[in-house]
Amino acid sequence: MTTELNVMALEEKIRSLGYIPRRAEILALVAALLREGGPKVFLLEGPPGTGKTAFAEVVAKALEAHFVYTLLHSWSDDQELFCGVNVVAAVKGEANEVEQPGVLALAAQKSRQGLTVLCLDEVDKVQERTENLLLDFLQTGRVPVGPGRHLQADLDNLLVFLTSNRTRPLGAALLRRCRRVQMVPLSRDLQEELIVSKTGAPKGLVRVTLKVAHAMAQREGREPLSLQELTLLVRELLDVARSAEDCRLILGGWVSFEGQLPSKADIAPLWGELSKIKREEVR
Repeated sequence: MTTELNVMALEEKIRSLGYIPRRAEILALVAALLREGGPKVFLLEGPPGTGKTAFAEVVAKALEAHFVYTLLHSWSDDQELFCGVNVVAAVKGEANEVEQPGVLALAAQKSRQGLTVLCLDEVDKVQERTENLLLDFLQTGRVPVGPGRHLQADLDNLLVFLTSNRTRPLGAALLRRCRRVQMVPLSRDLQEELIVSKTGAPKGLVRVTLKVAHAMAQREGREPLSLQELTLLVRELLDVARSAEDCRLILGGWVSFEGQLPSKADIAPLWGELSKIKREEVR
């Protein structure tokens, strides 16, 4: 099978799982899978809601791989990454259960059993010293678990995804270890296609909802809602809204961060689409 056929097959598989990949994502992924030996590390960068974590998850599903996930934060440390303490076991006096693997150790163990996808979410939230703790693992797959003791990941079986919302610049040493992928928001047409697929809502309702939601976010000077938020918004409108006022309250609850409810002009086309759906249900 040629590289291009691999690209096409993998893209089709990922699409079948409900995720529409961008070309840059597929090219980076296929190139890594074709490469034998050495670490396969991706840095997915972009604003919140662009599908960074979702891409790591769908890759694991498409490849039928183990999926190991952790959400990093400002207090992430070596115990979370390498080897920590099971407090419950320690209190119970269960000596054999006190030591528990950190997320890197767990990924290393899983990689020795089969293909494994590790997602280190929001790496830009960690302190610089914690970022530096990742460097050796990202280059060699080696995880320290005690004095003079290491676990070695099977690098042929391990794909590592780091995600970043760019809340702080990452160090050059980490960047050099990653294949960087810039994640951009999906076009309005692709968002509509996905939301229709996920909710079963008529395209007219989805199109109007996206238009109103984007206009409200723009008025408040914020980023538009993420695909996940928009999907939940459309589902709530379908399942719960029974009047124009319901639409107004639901839309305000999802879109407005300043407590300002949408205007009647915002709601009129939305309720018009919903009313048509309600009339069809009665027939």
